[in-house]
Amino acid sequence: MNEETVILEMAKPFVTPNHDESSVNALKFAFSKINFDDPIRFKSKIPNHAKELWNSVKKGDYVNNLIIILADSFGMANFIEHQKIFNIFQKNTIQLDTCFPTTTSTVMTSLSHLSFPSEHGIIGYNFWHEKLRELVNTLNLKTIKDGKVVHVSELGLEKSDFISGNSLADLVLQKARSEGSTLNLKLFKPQSLERDGIIQFLFPHDHVVDYPDLDPSSALKTILADLKDSRYDLQLFVFYYPHADHASHYFGSKSTEYIQALHLLQKILLTVTRHPTVTSGETGVILTSDHGQVDLPREGSEFRVTIDGNTFKKLRERGLIVGTTGRTLQVYFTDEDKGEREFENFLKELTTIKNYVQVLDRNDALSLFGPNLPAEGIKKRLGDKIILMEEHVFIDCPPIVPYGAGIPLKADHGSLTPREVKVPFIIF
Repeated sequence: MNEETVILEMAKPFVTPNHDESSVNALKFAFSKINFDDPIRFKSKIPNHAKELWNSVKKGDYVNNLIIILADSFGMANFIEHQKIFNIFQKNTIQLDTCFPTTTSTVMTSLSHLSFPSEHGIIGYNFWHEKLRELVNTLNLKTIKDGKVVHVSELGLEKSDFISGNSLADLVLQKARSEGSTLNLKLFKPQSLERDGIIQFLFPHDHVVDYPDLDPSSALKTILADLKDSRYDLQLFVFYYPHADHASHYFGSKSTEYIQALHLLQKILLTVTRHPTVTSGETGVILTSDHGQVDLPREGSEFRVTIDGNTFKKLRERGLIVGTTGRTLQVYFTDEDKGEREFENFLKELTTIKNYVQVLDRNDALSLFGPNLPAEGIKKRLGDKIILMEEHVFIDCPPIVPYGAGIPLKADHGSLTPREVKVPFIIF
């Protein structure tokens, strides 16, 4: 860790992510076990539990095929609460920490680039971008220009304007080419996930395969068939499963819909892990999640404060721009002279929940985003103030660019409670 990094001791009920014991570093270890002539090597500290689990399950061996299943919004708390569904996998499972903020665009960038937000720069769902001079929605790469919603490509911005570093997919492709290995590389995603959103920066376009939103069986069939294909020396599949995330957001984590999504996830795991190349040790399978989630107080509750689009506009007039990342807000001062005063007034307006949020200054929060201090360009993306919400409260505000009414959510994530930070890491 950089000796200048501030070690932040979070007050309960929040937790500070342990970067050494993170899913990002555990995934690095898994990729170092791909059977290249000269294996990929990473400098970062690898979680001991991940090494021990790999050596126990895979007997320390290298694998010719690696399948990564990314189950969105499947935190460790959900795994424990639904033990009847996943008890068959308990001996294959350890608990690790995800990174902060606990939101999909940030963590998927961390997992795909094997780096932390302080390194790659995607520090939230909506954040202030230094070149755009405006908030950007990092999931769909859209922003506001002259009052209109536009894609950042229309403004001439590229990947390097958002993300630092190379994706792991690019690294593996280059490695295979340099060694003369034949590599089958595929990312399976739902059709509705926009190809011109952040996914274009995470995985090469010509290696992305769509599957019907509600039915991932076609992706599963392709994976099982490809594993039998002898034309390839090595195969790497990433299977993105967002069904639990959608179900929790719109129905809650105790809903029939969420439990159905977990049963489908169990079925996928059972099918894949019973494949002959997995049982023989030739194929490794890893399942992890980007984050967990918490169920939100009902609409109208004193613990759920709603901020509409007009209020956001008025806050701008007062010198405050609010970037939303689910249950974390980043507040930017456009007027330094009155920023602190207006921010204190804003907190007072959150009358029923102001005692259930934690406010951090930018410099105090730096160590949350990664083990090393962010570069100056990335640091500028962080709010002057960062608001974290306790588990039982919610500041309900427009989550996308442009500001506008959205569907009321039943569960969300983004903050630093154990339910959001702790995720399972499963190896087969």
